[in-house]
Amino acid sequence: SLPCMLRGGEELLAELCERWGIQPGGTTADGKITLELAECLGACDGAPCMLVNDELTLRVTADDVEKQVRGVK
Repeated sequence: SLPCMLRGGEELLAELCERWGIQPGGTTADGKITLELAECLGACDGAPCMLVNDELTLRVTADDVEKQVRGVK
């Protein structure tokens, strides 16, 4: 959405795709991470944000995403 885009969401997505070697909708070779796009998570004030196993995180960076996703069992 526009707030995420203005706050670096597109760059974040590109960085994650590069790090994990997948495109949106794809899954890493180890089958542990699937990267999905969401039009809006309803947290514009905290954009860009992510949802991992129903947990919303605001103002994320690529390093934040990596840490949280790799910590999920």
